[in-house]
Amino acid sequence: MIQSGLTAAINTTGTKTLHNSLVNNGTINWSGGIINAGGNIQNTAEGVLNISFAGTTSSRSR
Repeated sequence: MIQSGLTAAINTTGTKTLHNSLVNNGTINWSGGIINAGGNIQNTAEGVLNISFAGTTSSRSR
């Protein structure tokens, strides 16, 4: 769980595996790498998911 007011940065050249649900009440900044999902990312009303790769930027909040 990412708590309100906290930020998690995902920036890797490798692959990360998400085995369970990740509840996002804060901010996730994803700017590199692959996430294999056996679980999912659950954005709450407070959560923000920023995705920024070369040439592409997207922001998702609920």
